[in-house]
Amino acid sequence: MVDKGTLEFCVRDVAFPAGKRSISVAASGGGCPGDAVIALLDLPERVYTSTDDLLCALGDPAYCAA
Repeated sequence: MVDKGTLEFCVRDVAFPAGKRSISVAASGGGCPGDAVIALLDLPERVYTSTDDLLCALGDPAYCAA
């Protein structure tokens, strides 16, 4: 699982809402660790609204809306 600090670094240049492709391109070109890029590439194709939304999609239930 990608931790919040790493994810925030990886998507620091992303303007939310953003699609999977935009997020993946920003992460892969911005010095994001390889395991985090792979996790982002494995996400379902949809629009994400925030880093919390990404964390939820990456499997961290603490960031999923109730």
